[in-house]
Amino acid sequence: MKKLFLTLAVAAISMLSFAQESAADFKNAGNEALRAKNIQGALENFEKAISAWEAAGEEVEMATVYNAADCARKLNENDKAIELFKKCEAGDYKTDYCAYYIAKAIEKKGDVEGTKAQLTSAMEKFTEGKVASFIRKDLAKIYVNEAKVSYDKGSEILKEVASAKPEQYAEIQGRAKEEFKKALPIFEKAGEIDPTNKNVSVFINAIKDQLK
Repeated sequence: MKKLFLTLAVAAISMLSFAQESAADFKNAGNEALRAKNIQGALENFEKAISAWEAAGEEVEMATVYNAADCARKLNENDKAIELFKKCEAGDYKTDYCAYYIAKAIEKKGDVEGTKAQLTSAMEKFTEGKVASFIRKDLAKIYVNEAKVSYDKGSEILKEVASAKPEQYAEIQGRAKEEFKKALPIFEKAGEIDPTNKNVSVFINAIKDQLK
């Protein structure tokens, strides 16, 4: 019995060592593939490294998880990228970049409202630094695009004046102003988020001229 226990213990240690070595080997292979710009190969090896660490009950190296997430992002494997970046967030690794790239992956999936919510949450968490600037710029662009829907409607309505009778001008201008009024606070919100966005001030000034 004692001999059997010793044999099992040795086997368990051997398996653990194998898993650890495999994780390191896979990680190194992933890094080599990355240097060779083989993104798919890098992702596959990084995922194998993560699986090997988890199978061994060892702490997963967050840098490798991040590298895997970044490869998935570049390959437009958006669901996988989101999952891996969230794993990095849970491991408190490059959380600002993770939050931003999660938003970009959501955006690639065509979910505008989801992207907006993710960027808003990220903006509240990260207020300084390069990534915080990226977050603000991207969020402001979403608001600009929202505002332009009403702004463009107002501009189209004003074109009706060219073929209208003078007594119709006031009604046309009134409808246009209603659209401009809808757009104005959204543009102002975009300007608050990203004061460096020069297009915002152009739109705001144009609307204010129309509302005089």
